[in-house]
Amino acid sequence: RLNELFDIDNDMKIYSIHSDSRYVKPYSIFFCIEGLSVDGHRYIDDAIFQGAKVIVHSKDIDKQQGIIYIRVADPLDELNRVSNVFYDYPSKKMRIVGVTGTSGKTVVASMVKSVMDHYCKAAYMGTISLEYDGVKEECPYTTPETLYVQKKLFDMARRGVKVVAMEASSHGLALKRIDAVDFNIAVLTNISDEHLDFHGTRRQYIESKKKLFLWLYIPQNSKVQFDPYKSSVTRVEVECTFKKVIRGKHSPIVEYTYTHPRLNKKCTGIVSTALWEA
Repeated sequence: RLNELFDIDNDMKIYSIHSDSRYVKPYSIFFCIEGLSVDGHRYIDDAIFQGAKVIVHSKDIDKQQGIIYIRVADPLDELNRVSNVFYDYPSKKMRIVGVTGTSGKTVVASMVKSVMDHYCKAAYMGTISLEYDGVKEECPYTTPETLYVQKKLFDMARRGVKVVAMEASSHGLALKRIDAVDFNIAVLTNISDEHLDFHGTRRQYIESKKKLFLWLYIPQNSKVQFDPYKSSVTRVEVECTFKKVIRGKHSPIVEYTYTHPRLNKKCTGIVSTALWEA
């Protein structure tokens, strides 16, 4: 229902949500996403022609009778929020392992799935493919768009998948494709000077990677410990600062600090990574 997705006095039944006007269906919501090269506001008429009844936008637009218009600050943020609600918070029903880094994401994520397959139903989403419970298909991107991710996570949860290993590319993180995914574990493989044509600077590149560690979902039955992965009964933002790099026995270790949301104090954690200059 529309009033379950937005603070609005209208209980219209919503059958689907979209950000691409080509796939809009009757009684759906169309989100006008402003991308790097395409602005969804240009395709509002197409979406309405296809059957959209609700338009979520951020710019001044011409309006038509019989259509509900909802203006927001950022349609992409709303798409993340609404898709999570629409698909009944699928990532909270599984353990999500996010793997980021310049290289090694595919190997690590694939290994996580292979190992967990011995204990439960596991899934992999990334460069190679999308794999779970007998399903195998090509992923459109290393880290797919928001709606694709949420829809597939919903199907995984429905099929009884318990663990999902997902590649989190710097592009996907920067473009907010997985902002609505509740990660339980974040893994960083390494960082080198790549993708600077997109990010601009090495610092911006690192900041994109760091986003994966800023949002971690912790199940309600977790104990409160000095651990950023077990710190709250809800999804919380962890103020995480990569502090310094030290040499571990077998691999470099990054030490970082974060603010524990329940204990309200600074805590320290470490994550294995390749060495880079902070």
